[in-house]
Amino acid sequence: MLVARLFGSLVIALMGCGAAQDGAVEDELPVVARVAVKRAAEDERCPEVQDAGPRAPAVVDGDGDGIVDGDDQCPGEAENRNGFRDRDGCDDLVPSELVDVSKILAEPVFVGYTAQLSRKGRRGLRAYAEILANYPDVAIEITSHSRLMRSDERANELTERRAEVAVEELVRLGVARERLRARGAGMSGSYCCRAPCDGPQRLEIDVLVR
Repeated sequence: MLVARLFGSLVIALMGCGAAQDGAVEDELPVVARVAVKRAAEDERCPEVQDAGPRAPAVVDGDGDGIVDGDDQCPGEAENRNGFRDRDGCDDLVPSELVDVSKILAEPVFVGYTAQLSRKGRRGLRAYAEILANYPDVAIEITSHSRLMRSDERANELTERRAEVAVEELVRLGVARERLRARGAGMSGSYCCRAPCDGPQRLEIDVLVR
């Protein structure tokens, strides 16, 4: 009996407990050996698979905004991703002072038909740099629009240069360059009528979604 058990244990060790239990090797052994294998498999069951440890808790995102509830400050409402506090999980509104620049960047921002900032334009950009300092995680795009001009090419070149000049001025005032993007829109979106105009001066600012 001892010999049979030892022989069966040896077979289990060599062939694996699954093979010994399901009889995969029995046909290859003599009758005495088959009996030994069967008895050993009954007496010495293979050890149970040990638990791998505690399972990670399920990730819950109740409002489906991609921010798990554990990190979501507003788990009952979805993040609206508008470029302002997009990681808090709340339906935040962009502060009006970030985008409503019609007063602080009122015309004339530039001198005539050039890309040279006027004194008023420099003061306006200085005021806006102070606003941006209150929102260090916000990135913006400055768009320059031209009023009606004779040449689309000239309008595009002028607005691109003006947008870059505005960005350069904000960088000089301490705003990180990676937070700023310049875009010249030419005459697209122009609001000038056919009446005489004093020059293409309009700047717009939008918050970027990153």
